[in-house]
Amino acid sequence: MFVCTAFPVYSGTAIFHEEQIAKAAKPRKPDRIRRRSSDSAAFYPVDKRAFVYTTFQAIVLPLTMMVALGILLRIIAHLFLLSARTRSCRLFSGTPWLPLSVHPPREDGECVAIPTTDGQFLSGSFFKHTTRKRKGVVLFCHELNGNRFGVAPYVESIVSAGFDLLTFDFHGHGESLHSPGGYPTPLVAVDDLADVRAAIDWIIGKTGPEIRIGVLGMGKGATIALCAAGSDPRVTSVILDGPPPERRLFEKNCWDALVRSSRSLVNTRSPRYVLLLGKAVLYTISCPFSILKSAWQRRILGYWCGCRFVNTVSLVKSVRQPIFIVHGNVESLTRADQIHAFRDRMAGRPRVWFVPRIAKRTHAGAAFEDCCRQITRFLADADN
Repeated sequence: MFVCTAFPVYSGTAIFHEEQIAKAAKPRKPDRIRRRSSDSAAFYPVDKRAFVYTTFQAIVLPLTMMVALGILLRIIAHLFLLSARTRSCRLFSGTPWLPLSVHPPREDGECVAIPTTDGQFLSGSFFKHTTRKRKGVVLFCHELNGNRFGVAPYVESIVSAGFDLLTFDFHGHGESLHSPGGYPTPLVAVDDLADVRAAIDWIIGKTGPEIRIGVLGMGKGATIALCAAGSDPRVTSVILDGPPPERRLFEKNCWDALVRSSRSLVNTRSPRYVLLLGKAVLYTISCPFSILKSAWQRRILGYWCGCRFVNTVSLVKSVRQPIFIVHGNVESLTRADQIHAFRDRMAGRPRVWFVPRIAKRTHAGAAFEDCCRQITRFLADADN
């Protein structure tokens, strides 16, 4: 009797424990995320980790690789353009209205050596004024791949107006040696401003600290002159002969030059749609690098080029000295409307003088003489 009554109780307890063990050993169902379809609402089991991993593989990883590839190709393109070996591009060769030609040395100038902070010397020439009284000193900054004798057409008018003239070769140009680890680039580097400061120190050491200094720049030298005026208060006036274009237009011209120079890799006689397609691919891939701030762009390019680039935008905005712009009617990189837009953004509304096309070719005649008179008049007014 006792056994018969205890057996069912024991059997029910064992069955209950077996159900609990089987329920605990059963794998846990994944989380359910409710998704509404167009027909009805239903529950679909979704693994969150698998969903995040799949999304990362499908979206984030390809975008990251595209951005990295765009940055790499953009750096390679800039290195190709900034290298001193690609002088055939001559991005600024048509910017100044005086042609990019090597003028013969002038014997009437005094050959000088300007010491720099890196222990080297810059080759220069000093022309004295031909009047009784000195009115000031003009410092000439030549263009990319030029030399100090590019100012030859202006020498007579400047010295006859009572101004001394100092012209020198930047590092890596003319008779000046390359800076340690650096080469000439289309962008303004810290070494370029250091060369201008060394030339200003030489002028002050020769003439005195109260002398008024005006800077005349051509092409890239015009940008250097503006940056020098924005960073050095000893500069009293600035003259720009064929200033280079703004940053966006400069980048466009860089890519155009890259496409033109890369035609030899494809074929010079390739169909036009092939070149256009290649250009479109270059612009599309270069977009991620454009998202980066200009400061990071300068750091990356400066690291690979062995130099540091300056923030030209901030330095140009800080210029408060009088500015005179000489521009030709026909320029290859900078149009007349861009010059007017540049003038409107500058403080003090710089003066602009447009030179006829004939004067650009001959450097003589009434138009060129009138241009020289305008420059000397501007220098005289800036000194007063």
